[in-house]
Amino acid sequence: KAELVVFDLTGRQHHQFRFDRKLRAALGHTPREVREFVQTGFGRLPAGCHLHFDERARQDVLAQIRRSIPSQWKEIAQLLREPAHAALTLDQFLHETDIALGDIYATHRSWTLLRQAAGLDRRPIAADELEALKNVHKLTHVGDNLRLDLWQRIVDGGAPRSEPERRLANMLFAVLYGKHAAADGTSAALWRQHRLLHTELHALIPVLRRLNANLSPPHRLDLAVPLVLHARYLGAELSAAFDDRATGGDFRDYYTGVEPVCNGRYDLLLVTLQKSAQTKDHLKYRDFPLSAHRFHWQSKAATTLQSREGKRHVAPDREGVTPLLLVRERNKDAGQTVAFRYLGPVKPVRCEGERPISVQWQLAYAMPAEVLAEGRVAA
Repeated sequence: KAELVVFDLTGRQHHQFRFDRKLRAALGHTPREVREFVQTGFGRLPAGCHLHFDERARQDVLAQIRRSIPSQWKEIAQLLREPAHAALTLDQFLHETDIALGDIYATHRSWTLLRQAAGLDRRPIAADELEALKNVHKLTHVGDNLRLDLWQRIVDGGAPRSEPERRLANMLFAVLYGKHAAADGTSAALWRQHRLLHTELHALIPVLRRLNANLSPPHRLDLAVPLVLHARYLGAELSAAFDDRATGGDFRDYYTGVEPVCNGRYDLLLVTLQKSAQTKDHLKYRDFPLSAHRFHWQSKAATTLQSREGKRHVAPDREGVTPLLLVRERNKDAGQTVAFRYLGPVKPVRCEGERPISVQWQLAYAMPAEVLAEGRVAA
């Protein structure tokens, strides 16, 4: 061309200006690719074209792209409906769009229901299967291979082959179908009928392996009890793992405090580090880590040294009990119940006072660094 006119405009865009949409419309890249190209340079432009951001502009655009990642259900469904995303698996969709798993699995949401909302899956869903799909969000804390391998096998048509695997299946069914259906066996028949639920877990399993990989030391509490050190468990999962049933045969649920299981062989010490504002002052027990191997804990307010419960805390070996420490950061997160992290067996090394009794527990295995950090913040 004989002449070139350059407009040099200086100014700051409104923080809601959608740089990502402008760049995607001009370049045709996915949200992930746009973010990567802004960070590292645009390598797939037509010959002779060059796109360059100075450092301040690059940081502003990246910040806007992060803000623009949709978190609302309708927006995510609209993004999934785009031709570039419609055929992606769940894992691929999360990778390409940078959407958080928790935004897809918000309360009563799932990947299958998102695809239906986007018009990509029109298969009818029976009422009982729909209820189970609405509970899949409660499984997103799982990351250990013991559970995920068993899930994969039963998704592929296999069946539990041992008592620990039967309990693992009950842990899954207690979350999907409820504590009653899992305990009386009706959930297994429902599972065989619910093909959409199989597809859902098939999509979710590789995501959980990637996001929640549990690299803990080897540990086996009991041949029949399928717990993995440092893995996370909801109360109903713990009940199914220990086959602990309430009057009437249903699995139970655990929230906080001390729960004896296996005819008193184990005491589950269920701790919530951050007490809610609604918790009464006399129930705000001082529970926090002192180090990676030491945890400060308080019994119930009425427990004395000579009570049955007090003796189990102060001298568990003499009482024939093994205390097991399970910790969670808070009670709820984004409206969902937070699962407990299993920290393994503990022994008392120091006990003080009563009503309540303050105990320093020695952990057999060092707690993960993030639990230690979260506990210190709570303390």
